[in-house]
Formats: sequence, C-alpha cells, structure tokens
Amino acid sequence: MSIAPEEWNGTAEEWDRITTAFQSLAATVAEAIKPVIRTFKDLYNSLAAELGNEELKKYLRQQSLYDRRQQLQRSIKRQQLLEQNKGKSNNWKRMHSLPAKRRYRKRHTK
Repeated sequence: MSIAPEEWNGTAEEWDRITTAFQSLAATVAEAIKPVIRTFKDLYNSLAAELGNEELKKYLRQQSLYDRRQQLQRSIKRQQLLEQNKGKSNNWKRMHSLPAKRRYRKRHTK
C-alpha cells in the first residue's frame, strides 16, 4: 500500500488501484512498442551499413545467413511433420500450419 499525495481526495485503496492500473498500462505500452523500437534499430543498422560501417555490414551478413539457416530448418521440420501425418484430416493440418488439400464443390472443380 503506497502513500497517497496530499492533493488526493479519495481513499488510499482507490489510490492503490489507480497506481496499479497505471503500472499495468505502462507495462502493456512497453511491450507494444518493442517491435517498433526493433524496426527502427534494424533501419538504423541497414543505413549505417550502407554508409560504410564494416562491422555492421559483417553483422547483418551473419544475421542474414543465420535467418536463412533457421528458415531452412523450419521448412525441413514442416516437411517431415507433413510426411509423418499424411493420413490426418485437413483441419488438423491447418491447425499445425501445414499445407492442406483444398476440397472443391462439385460445380467448382479445377
């Protein structure tokens, strides 16, 4: 329980509820702004690399290679999962982010 300022006309419990509400709001805003900050950081890094910062060029090149490697590993895992679960229903495949065969109506066939 925190101490309310002298200007506060309400009760101490109301003050505590307001402070906890603002704390949770601040935490939510901080979480929501993280991707924006990350985007600006990436933009700055790419601009600095284009302007000749060799360390950043090397870092971005390594990051790109790492990202490609991770994407390849995810793709291989998805293919293996699809192969193992060929007999599963389309709904199960969609829930697990696997490609599912589309079912067409009789009149609308491809």
